Amino acid sequence: MRALREYLTALSQVEILEPDEEQSLWQKYKQEGHTESRTRIIEAYQPLVFKQVMGMGARQDQLLDLIQEGTVGLIEAVEAFNPERGIRFATFARHRIRGRLLNYLTSKIQYVSEASCELWNMQDSDAKSGQEIVEEQELSSKVAHALSRLPDRERAVIRAVYLDEEQPGKIAEEMEISASYLYKLQKRAVRRLRGMLAGFIAEVKMG
Repeated sequence: MRALREYLTALSQVEILEPDEEQSLWQKYKQEGHTESRTRIIEAYQPLVFKQVMGMGARQDQLLDLIQEGTVGLIEAVEAFNPERGIRFATFARHRIRGRLLNYLTSKIQYVSEASCELWNMQDSDAKSGQEIVEEQELSSKVAHALSRLPDRERAVIRAVYLDEEQPGKIAEEMEISASYLYKLQKRAVRRLRGMLAGFIAEVKMG
Protein backbone atom coordinates (compact mmCIF):
# COMPACT_ATOMS: atom_id res chain seq x y z
CA MET A 1 0.00 0.00 0.00
CA ARG A 2 1.51 3.24 -1.18
CA ALA A 3 -0.02 5.39 1.57
CA LEU A 4 1.33 3.07 4.26
CA ARG A 5 4.81 3.08 2.70
CA GLU A 6 4.78 6.87 2.62
CA TYR A 7 3.74 6.99 6.26
CA LEU A 8 6.52 4.60 7.29
CA THR A 9 9.05 6.65 5.34
CA ALA A 10 7.93 9.82 7.10
CA LEU A 11 8.01 7.96 10.42
CA SER A 12 11.62 6.94 9.92
CA GLN A 13 12.56 10.60 9.53
CA VAL A 14 10.97 11.78 12.78
CA GLU A 15 13.47 13.48 15.08
CA ILE A 16 13.19 12.71 18.78
CA LEU A 17 12.80 15.75 21.03
CA GLU A 18 15.46 16.56 23.58
CA PRO A 19 14.00 17.28 27.06
CA ASP A 20 14.86 21.00 26.96
CA GLU A 21 13.47 21.37 23.45
CA GLU A 22 10.24 19.60 24.37
CA GLN A 23 9.79 21.74 27.47
CA SER A 24 10.24 24.85 25.37
CA LEU A 25 7.69 23.63 22.81
CA TRP A 26 5.11 22.94 25.50
CA GLN A 27 5.64 26.37 26.97
CA LYS A 28 5.22 28.10 23.61
CA TYR A 29 2.12 26.10 22.75
CA LYS A 30 0.32 26.20 26.11
CA GLN A 31 1.22 29.75 27.09
CA GLU A 32 1.43 31.48 23.72
CA GLY A 33 -0.79 29.30 21.50
CA HIS A 34 2.13 28.70 19.12
CA THR A 35 0.68 26.34 16.47
CA GLU A 36 4.06 25.35 15.03
CA SER A 37 5.12 24.05 18.44
CA ARG A 38 1.92 22.00 18.63
CA THR A 39 2.63 20.52 15.20
CA ARG A 40 6.21 19.66 16.14
CA ILE A 41 5.07 17.82 19.28
CA ILE A 42 2.50 15.82 17.32
CA GLU A 43 5.08 14.88 14.69
CA ALA A 44 7.64 13.86 17.33
CA TYR A 45 5.19 11.49 19.02
CA GLN A 46 3.95 9.75 15.86
CA PRO A 47 6.17 6.72 16.63
CA LEU A 48 4.13 6.27 19.81
CA VAL A 49 0.97 6.04 17.71
CA PHE A 50 2.55 3.45 15.44
CA LYS A 51 3.80 1.40 18.40
CA GLN A 52 0.31 1.31 19.92
CA VAL A 53 -1.29 0.35 16.60
CA MET A 54 1.15 -2.50 16.04
CA GLY A 55 0.50 -3.70 19.58
CA MET A 56 -3.17 -4.22 18.71
CA GLY A 57 -2.32 -7.09 16.37
CA ALA A 58 -4.35 -5.53 13.55
CA ARG A 59 -4.51 -6.80 9.99
CA GLN A 60 -2.62 -4.87 7.31
CA ASP A 61 -5.83 -3.59 5.73
CA GLN A 62 -6.74 -1.97 9.08
CA LEU A 63 -3.44 -0.23 9.71
CA LEU A 64 -4.12 3.10 8.02
CA ASP A 65 -7.52 3.48 9.66
CA LEU A 66 -6.02 2.65 13.05
CA ILE A 67 -3.10 5.02 12.50
CA GLN A 68 -5.59 7.77 11.69
CA GLU A 69 -7.62 7.01 14.83
CA GLY A 70 -4.46 6.83 16.94
CA THR A 71 -3.30 10.19 15.57
CA VAL A 72 -6.62 11.72 16.57
CA GLY A 73 -6.04 10.32 20.06
CA LEU A 74 -2.55 11.85 20.06
CA ILE A 75 -3.90 15.25 19.01
CA GLU A 76 -6.52 15.08 21.76
CA ALA A 77 -3.78 14.22 24.25
CA VAL A 78 -1.64 17.19 23.14
CA GLU A 79 -4.59 19.55 23.53
CA ALA A 80 -5.59 18.18 26.96
CA PHE A 81 -2.11 17.78 28.45
CA ASN A 82 -0.99 20.04 31.29
CA PRO A 83 2.83 20.04 31.53
CA GLU A 84 2.68 21.57 35.02
CA ARG A 85 1.18 18.43 36.57
CA GLY A 86 4.48 16.59 36.46
CA ILE A 87 3.18 13.65 34.39
CA ARG A 88 5.22 12.39 31.43
CA PHE A 89 3.41 13.20 28.19
CA ALA A 90 4.23 9.77 26.73
CA THR A 91 2.35 8.10 29.57
CA PHE A 92 -0.59 10.48 29.28
CA ALA A 93 -0.79 10.13 25.50
CA ARG A 94 -0.46 6.35 25.52
CA HIS A 95 -3.75 5.94 27.39
CA ARG A 96 -5.55 8.40 25.10
CA ILE A 97 -4.27 6.67 21.96
CA ARG A 98 -5.09 3.15 23.18
CA GLY A 99 -8.54 4.22 24.29
CA ARG A 100 -9.24 5.67 20.86
CA LEU A 101 -8.02 2.52 19.12
CA LEU A 102 -10.08 0.22 21.33
CA ASN A 103 -13.19 2.33 20.81
CA TYR A 104 -12.69 2.12 17.06
CA LEU A 105 -12.23 -1.65 17.01
CA THR A 106 -15.19 -2.25 19.27
CA SER A 107 -17.41 -0.01 17.14
CA LYS A 108 -16.65 -2.31 14.21
CA ILE A 109 -18.10 -5.19 16.21
CA GLN A 110 -21.09 -3.28 17.48
CA TYR A 111 -22.21 -1.76 14.18
CA VAL A 112 -23.81 -4.97 12.94
CA SER A 113 -26.08 -5.24 15.95
CA GLU A 114 -26.87 -1.51 15.88
CA ALA A 115 -27.61 -1.57 12.16
CA SER A 116 -30.01 -4.44 12.69
CA CYS A 117 -31.87 -2.50 15.40
CA GLU A 118 -32.08 0.61 13.22
CA LEU A 119 -33.43 -1.42 10.32
CA TRP A 120 -36.09 -2.89 12.58
CA ASN A 121 -37.18 0.57 13.75
CA MET A 122 -37.28 2.05 10.24
CA GLN A 123 -39.40 -0.67 8.70
CA ASP A 124 -42.90 -1.88 9.40
CA SER A 125 -42.44 -5.12 11.29
CA ASP A 126 -45.56 -6.53 9.61
CA ALA A 127 -43.77 -6.25 6.26
CA LYS A 128 -40.84 -8.33 7.39
CA SER A 129 -40.49 -11.82 6.07
CA GLY A 130 -40.04 -14.76 8.36
CA GLN A 131 -36.48 -15.10 7.09
CA GLU A 132 -35.60 -11.51 8.05
CA ILE A 133 -36.93 -11.97 11.56
CA VAL A 134 -34.97 -15.20 11.94
CA GLU A 135 -31.76 -13.47 10.75
CA GLU A 136 -32.21 -10.63 13.24
CA GLN A 137 -32.80 -13.06 16.05
CA GLU A 138 -29.69 -14.97 15.03
CA LEU A 139 -27.66 -11.74 15.04
CA SER A 140 -28.76 -10.82 18.55
CA SER A 141 -28.13 -14.36 19.71
CA LYS A 142 -24.58 -14.44 18.32
CA VAL A 143 -23.64 -11.11 19.89
CA ALA A 144 -25.05 -12.20 23.25
CA HIS A 145 -23.35 -15.59 22.98
CA ALA A 146 -19.99 -13.98 22.14
CA LEU A 147 -20.25 -11.74 25.19
CA SER A 148 -21.19 -14.67 27.40
CA ARG A 149 -18.06 -16.57 26.34
CA LEU A 150 -15.73 -13.84 27.57
CA PRO A 151 -13.95 -14.38 30.89
CA ASP A 152 -15.82 -12.72 33.75
CA ARG A 153 -13.50 -9.75 34.14
CA GLU A 154 -13.29 -9.03 30.41
CA ARG A 155 -17.07 -9.21 30.09
CA ALA A 156 -17.45 -6.85 33.05
CA VAL A 157 -15.05 -4.36 31.45
CA ILE A 158 -16.85 -4.43 28.09
CA ARG A 159 -20.22 -3.90 29.73
CA ALA A 160 -18.95 -1.07 31.95
CA VAL A 161 -17.11 0.75 29.16
CA TYR A 162 -19.44 0.31 26.19
CA LEU A 163 -22.88 -0.42 27.63
CA ASP A 164 -22.87 1.53 30.90
CA GLU A 165 -20.46 4.17 29.49
CA GLU A 166 -18.59 4.53 32.77
CA GLN A 167 -15.28 6.36 32.99
CA PRO A 168 -12.16 4.11 32.94
CA GLY A 169 -10.90 5.54 36.22
CA LYS A 170 -14.15 4.71 37.98
CA ILE A 171 -14.23 1.19 36.49
CA ALA A 172 -10.66 0.48 37.60
CA GLU A 173 -11.43 1.70 41.10
CA GLU A 174 -14.59 -0.40 41.38
CA MET A 175 -12.80 -3.50 40.10
CA GLU A 176 -9.79 -2.75 42.33
CA ILE A 177 -7.31 -2.93 39.47
CA SER A 178 -4.87 -0.47 37.92
CA ALA A 179 -5.79 1.63 34.88
CA SER A 180 -3.12 -0.12 32.81
CA TYR A 181 -4.54 -3.55 33.66
CA LEU A 182 -8.03 -2.30 32.79
CA TYR A 183 -6.82 -1.39 29.31
CA LYS A 184 -5.18 -4.81 28.94
CA LEU A 185 -8.48 -6.51 29.80
CA GLN A 186 -10.33 -4.23 27.39
CA LYS A 187 -7.89 -4.91 24.58
CA ARG A 188 -8.00 -8.67 25.16
CA ALA A 189 -11.81 -8.70 25.23
CA VAL A 190 -12.08 -6.76 21.96
CA ARG A 191 -9.72 -9.21 20.28
CA ARG A 192 -11.77 -12.18 21.46
CA LEU A 193 -15.04 -10.62 20.30
CA ARG A 194 -13.58 -9.77 16.91
CA GLY A 195 -12.44 -13.34 16.48
CA MET A 196 -15.77 -14.87 17.53
CA LEU A 197 -17.87 -12.56 15.35
CA ALA A 198 -15.57 -12.18 12.33
CA GLY A 199 -17.19 -14.92 10.25
CA PHE A 200 -20.74 -13.85 10.95
CA ILE A 201 -19.97 -10.17 10.26
CA ALA A 202 -18.42 -11.13 6.90
CA GLU A 203 -21.54 -13.08 5.98
CA VAL A 204 -23.78 -10.13 6.86
CA LYS A 205 -21.71 -7.76 4.75
CA MET A 206 -21.85 -10.09 1.75
CA GLY A 207 -25.51 -10.87 2.23
